[in-house]
Amino acid sequence: MASRLFVLLLLATSCRTAPVARPTPPAADVTVTYLGAATLDRVANPLAGGLSDWAWDPTTGDYAVISDDPSEHAPARFYWLRVPLQHGQPGAPQVLGETVLRGPDGQPFPLKGLDPEGLALWGTDAVLVSSEGVTSRGVPPFVGVFGRDGAWRAWLPLPEHFTAETHGKAQTRGVRENYGLEALSLCPDGRTLLAMNEAPLVQDLPAPAEPQPLRVVRWDLGGNAPVLAGERVYRAEPVPAGIQVHGVTSLLCLDGGRRALVLERSWALTLGFLVRLYLADFSTAEAVDDAAPLAAQRPASKRLLVDLGTLGVRMDNFEGLALGPPLPGGGRALLVISDDNFMPFQVTEVLVFALGGVD
Repeated sequence: MASRLFVLLLLATSCRTAPVARPTPPAADVTVTYLGAATLDRVANPLAGGLSDWAWDPTTGDYAVISDDPSEHAPARFYWLRVPLQHGQPGAPQVLGETVLRGPDGQPFPLKGLDPEGLALWGTDAVLVSSEGVTSRGVPPFVGVFGRDGAWRAWLPLPEHFTAETHGKAQTRGVRENYGLEALSLCPDGRTLLAMNEAPLVQDLPAPAEPQPLRVVRWDLGGNAPVLAGERVYRAEPVPAGIQVHGVTSLLCLDGGRRALVLERSWALTLGFLVRLYLADFSTAEAVDDAAPLAAQRPASKRLLVDLGTLGVRMDNFEGLALGPPLPGGGRALLVISDDNFMPFQVTEVLVFALGGVD
């Protein structure tokens, strides 16, 4: 993500005449109320940067947080953070420790050997991590299972159309550089896993002014081995005029895979960050049919919950969503974390909301 924010992204265009299915907004049963913000002390934690996604561990009350550092500043890793909450107000986040991710060879991942972005906790001893891949180096995207000690355990099956394919110098299929599997979430049922690409695959890419069709991959983790359970379509908003980076940065499943919170983020050097939180309902989406254009298939319905730019907070590169503990006044804590891109003029900020309408 860091390199992309300072390089102009040229968005390819394509013409389509296929009909566009229009979803119905989901019922207004989920609410978010802003409670407060806190900032990580960079001086005390100089390497705890690039924090892209996180998940709450109810057994300890702490959060596992993935750094999107592709083994550039230090070996690819995740951290354990504590975010004190008193009456919904966050205290300063505390870094408790870090865990280095290791590949099948038992060694830390080499430089650009992955681009970690999404994280979920699976049970009491496993961590799920999604990597965007590094298309320019031929490194494919993945969703991997690791122990809490960072040791690799398994790769999850991934549809082939996510893997980049080229003819000559032109890429014809798969994730684009820095636009791969950004979002990952394990549903509260403990068996349904969702992942989403940040921006359209090469073969799905529409014109910037059109809604951006993304693939939500689903796995069933309830059996002896993880099983692919299909894909659904989510449409991110059209790319706003003047924007250089645009897409989905986080996904948070609220039930067995029917509803999820989705964070959409845009950026331009002259405009700064635009970040909006949506509620998506995947029960309205049809299963993806690869024989038809993705943009013509019925997507999840969605409803805007909050535009973070209206809250009066410092706008930064907000990327990660985590469902936290129950709040005294009812509802659950929803925490949003920003990725500082290891840049001195950015910060790691945590926003806390009261999330109503969920268990």
